Amino acid sequence: MVATCMFLPFVVLTAFGLLISYTPARVTYAYGRDGVFPFSWIPGTVNRYTQTPVNAVWMNTTIGILLMLLVFGGSLAISAIFS
Repeated sequence: MVATCMFLPFVVLTAFGLLISYTPARVTYAYGRDGVFPFSWIPGTVNRYTQTPVNAVWMNTTIGILLMLLVFGGSLAISAIFS
């Protein structure tokens, strides 16, 4: 019973984590493919081996990590950046 109760949130959180990394990568790839960003060829390319937009995924991952690092700056740093 306890294992089942621990397994269900793990599955849900894993699916949610995949979803929030997959959707922005598709949008970033589409914008990069259409030439919206400066240096659009970087997120707009598809990996030859995997046939996936790996650069777009890593770009979104890097931006997410940088935004999460703002937590260590405190509310004053977050207010200064976003105001």
